[in-house]
Amino acid sequence: MNALRRFIYDFKNSFYNPEFYKDLHKRTFGSAVINLIFFGLIAGVTIVIFLLIATFPEGTHSNIKQYVADIYPEELVITLQDGEVSTNLNGPYIIPFNDEDLLEEAGVSNLLVIDTSEGVVIDDLKRYKTMALLSKDRIIFNSTINREGNEIQVFELAEIDDMTVDEAFVLNLLDRLKFLYYILLIIIPLFIISFVTAALVASYLILTLFGALATLVVSKIGDLNYSYRDAYVVSLFAMIPVIVYDFITDILGFGNLFSLGALVYLAVIILNLKKREVINNETL
Repeated sequence: MNALRRFIYDFKNSFYNPEFYKDLHKRTFGSAVINLIFFGLIAGVTIVIFLLIATFPEGTHSNIKQYVADIYPEELVITLQDGEVSTNLNGPYIIPFNDEDLLEEAGVSNLLVIDTSEGVVIDDLKRYKTMALLSKDRIIFNSTINREGNEIQVFELAEIDDMTVDEAFVLNLLDRLKFLYYILLIIIPLFIISFVTAALVASYLILTLFGALATLVVSKIGDLNYSYRDAYVVSLFAMIPVIVYDFITDILGFGNLFSLGALVYLAVIILNLKKREVINNETL
């Protein structure tokens, strides 16, 4: 039986099948972990699909290019020479977000402010409520934005070669970086799937450390005499209905109620292991 068929078999029988649970303690630890990996892959792929649906078609390269063309002022020309910035327009020049509410909670309403006057300081970033502030000789920007506070970075322009930036330059740069867009389109989903899989496997392996204690108690009551290792392996299979419960509540937006998840787990363990005791008595 290949891994996928084994996963489907384990999935179907993990909810209620005392005969299935009868010899589960003899299964290997690895076979139980493979089920968690499959669930992690399913969760990761599901998240990627939802993200693609949510960002399509806005997230396509052509729409990103159009978005940049919409927000970049057609008349604005920025010149960098000998580490100093100058513009063809009087400052400060403000480029707002198209969506003013995008980062409103973090106190940011502008994408970029250009102020080449003397005396620009880091605190002006907050005063202008901007994501980035281009001064005469440096660029100040928020590298991290959240409700707790913003992390600010400063980059000196003296390290950049002389250049002239206008709308045509920016759009041409996006075209030249198109290959990077497609690389990220592959790397980001793979990263999400890998991260979600690793996180799911690790979290349920840790959770099962405690679930195995309940399984151990139930096994002692039913005269099954499990070792902790046996109880842990059985518990990994009994976690499958709990994972399904977590998936459904996440998709529906209800959130994971731990107490209800614990009840699902205990019900699976008690019904399948207690039933096994009856089957053994009938056999005798």
